[in-house]
Amino acid sequence: MELVTQRVIRDLGEGLVLRHATAEDIPAIEAMANEIFGARAAAWMRHLLRGDSSVCGPETFVVVEDTTTNQVVSSVDLIAQHWWYEDIPLRVGQPEFVLTKPAYRRKGLIRAQFAAIHQMSEERGDHLQAITGIPFYYRQFGYEMTLPLSGSRIAIKPYIPKLKEGESEIYHLRPATHADLEFITTLYADNNRRRSLISNGYSAEEWRYILDGWVDEPFREELQIITDASGASLGFVLHHSWLRRVQQLAVGAFEVVPGVSWASVTACVLRYLVAYGEPLAARNRERAATLEQVDEQLRDTQEVNFFHFWLGTAHPAYDALPVVFGGDY
Repeated sequence: MELVTQRVIRDLGEGLVLRHATAEDIPAIEAMANEIFGARAAAWMRHLLRGDSSVCGPETFVVVEDTTTNQVVSSVDLIAQHWWYEDIPLRVGQPEFVLTKPAYRRKGLIRAQFAAIHQMSEERGDHLQAITGIPFYYRQFGYEMTLPLSGSRIAIKPYIPKLKEGESEIYHLRPATHADLEFITTLYADNNRRRSLISNGYSAEEWRYILDGWVDEPFREELQIITDASGASLGFVLHHSWLRRVQQLAVGAFEVVPGVSWASVTACVLRYLVAYGEPLAARNRERAATLEQVDEQLRDTQEVNFFHFWLGTAHPAYDALPVVFGGDY
């Protein structure tokens, strides 16, 4: 890899150079993510880097290169987010995927990269930065614990209500299309701003990327529209296309229009998730049967049993879930 001198930010000494990333760095950063965090993180990294997302691309990454070996040994990304404080829009930078190869740790590389992304954030007009990760660790770089990071609830399959004999679903789910993006964007923004003093707003372009950007990827998100019997759009649900911890299907967003019963629509969504998750568990069982070295969790997989709703610290769906457990952090 040839060093691009015009993209150099700082010489860190000992052959280490801090610079902006380029498209040529994608394989190296992806491989580093896979080595440190695993295949799912590597897939996310590949999408963040490839340049067709509205919130990040190679230009939003900084890296440290060891010029003696021409290897990228550390990297940090700065994702663009748009939040709302009531009706006030906020530009937010999110540092993410903080990576350093083990042999290069404790050399101040992350501190140097954070100084660089703080400058990038100021130059592009961000009002603040927000970071997730190891509690308290990032205080050394100027961050403080403020908002709850997340909240979730888990529904358990045996308690999900089944349709009675002769009974039909009053709601239905279908794959979202481009024609649904305005509905999804508006509903998500309105509901979240109504629910919370501070909310995260996704643009129609970001929803489009969820819909199109991960086609044929094993770690894609499924975006489904909830309709009534006439086909009118009443809401949407966003969920994983794979099982977490083998038996768990996760939901990342779930919204319905005002006036729709959360109790009845949530029961319908849960039954849909069971039907979606069962073939995934079956494929895991088939894979387990053919492996010589079988992961203990994989061996014990019988079916999808848990439905994890990552919807924040408070959400109306939580009150509609049967026999839930979970918490906030």
